[in-house]
Amino acid sequence: MTSTLFTNGTLLTMNPAQPRAEALLVRGDKIEAVGGREELRALCGGEPCREVDLAGNTLLPGFIDGHSHISQFAQSLRFAQLRQARSMDDLLKLLNAFIQDNNIPEGAWVVGMGYDPQRLREKAHPLRGVLDRIAGHPVIVTADSGHMGCMNSRALSLADVTAESADPAGGHIGREADGHPSGYLEENAFFSVAGVIPKPTEAELMNCLARAQQIYASFGVTTAQEGLMHPADFDLLRKAGETGRLTLDIVGYADIRERDLFPHGQPRWGLDPQNRFRVGGYKMFLDGSPQGRTAWLTTPYLPKDGQPAGYRGYPVMEDGQVLRFVRLAAQDGMQLLTHCNGDAAIDQLLDAHRQPSGTRNVIIHAQLMRRDQLPRVKALGLMPSYFVAHVHRYGDTHIQNLGMQRASLISPVRSTAELGIPYTLHQDTPVMLPNMLHTLYCAMCRTTEAGVLLGPDERVTLHQALLGVTLFGAYQSFDESLKGALRPGMRADLAVAQGDWLLDAAESFRDKQVLQTYRAGELIFERN
Repeated sequence: MTSTLFTNGTLLTMNPAQPRAEALLVRGDKIEAVGGREELRALCGGEPCREVDLAGNTLLPGFIDGHSHISQFAQSLRFAQLRQARSMDDLLKLLNAFIQDNNIPEGAWVVGMGYDPQRLREKAHPLRGVLDRIAGHPVIVTADSGHMGCMNSRALSLADVTAESADPAGGHIGREADGHPSGYLEENAFFSVAGVIPKPTEAELMNCLARAQQIYASFGVTTAQEGLMHPADFDLLRKAGETGRLTLDIVGYADIRERDLFPHGQPRWGLDPQNRFRVGGYKMFLDGSPQGRTAWLTTPYLPKDGQPAGYRGYPVMEDGQVLRFVRLAAQDGMQLLTHCNGDAAIDQLLDAHRQPSGTRNVIIHAQLMRRDQLPRVKALGLMPSYFVAHVHRYGDTHIQNLGMQRASLISPVRSTAELGIPYTLHQDTPVMLPNMLHTLYCAMCRTTEAGVLLGPDERVTLHQALLGVTLFGAYQSFDESLKGALRPGMRADLAVAQGDWLLDAAESFRDKQVLQTYRAGELIFERN
């Protein structure tokens, strides 16, 4: 059996019993030993043993994704990427270049992903009057939050969104002065039109999934998540696992509203646990996004033109629905991940848990978690998964929407750690790339893009940040006996990252890179 010895670097084991070591020995797919270099060399005996010189860099457990959408990210790789747009003209140029580069025929759909209205010079969404300048195509573009977007006139017609269309529950159709749709759609109004976009072939999806996995691995991720799985996603991931096309572990969470569409109403059915894909439980939504002003709050947003005084966002579900779904998940013995950004949505979820969760139910994003809510979270056995990168990426927008005092309490990771509540950290890919090192930077430094220090009391240590992407990540997915730490008997999921993390300043993590990623002892990524 092949052995590999990692030496000459900093080892952060995340094992409280042995937090530091000189070297690590891998035999097959497991960690054989952690300790002194010469001691581990002796363990190799006369067998072949390959040595990996870490060259002063840092070896860590492979990162565990607390929440993202790898299937959605894979599909987004087929679309125009709009993150770099800084004006409406930029956005249109990117869309036109995408049409030309991909030889998209007239009349075919054009889909764009990732524009940020706050980064556009116009500080607005690209409504149909803008998108109608893309001639000859139905066009739909998604904002970077994934909770809203816009369509041109041709796309609105194909989606049958008209002046007579009513706002769906938990959603909103933007309208012009005469009542006709403006092209802007948010929350359930936006989600409901996704079905009009033509579906890719299975071969296209498999190719995109392979690319997506390589991107995750390039950031040191060895366990990824599909955080809102529809039956088609389930079928894709199951087939990819069964045919040996998964390089990562992937945990999927079925949309609880579609529970009965999965085989036998039980999405665990028929899975081979060895194929690298498994179902972790269910997912539900209770509100939207704070940067899009659709998160549901107990205290109103700061005033904005076009929104009524006292506007607090809105819920996606009524209390009775939430209670029914919480009970249904418990009845099925399934873990429940719930999207809650606003504190009112978090209150709704806490109220629906009448007894402690035995399935480690997760509060996804938890952006505006109030500190007074945390003791209830602990008592109910829930755990938050914080989108802490929001502090950097959207912190300046949060200040505009919420004011400095409330914006400073976004993602209260330190308060959560001090209460002994396990938590995870995530990027909600495709909202952001699955860059775990940047997330560590955000958790430790809490500075906005404009350089504002946002909530200094909620800054965490490197160890506290790492817990959220290693040990606690494994705990969230019931994998703590298999991964999340570097100790003998654990699977050899490893990441090698730039620098000596015991010496480097927190600010340096913003630009650090992962150099190598191993899953079960196999090298799945190496930076050139």
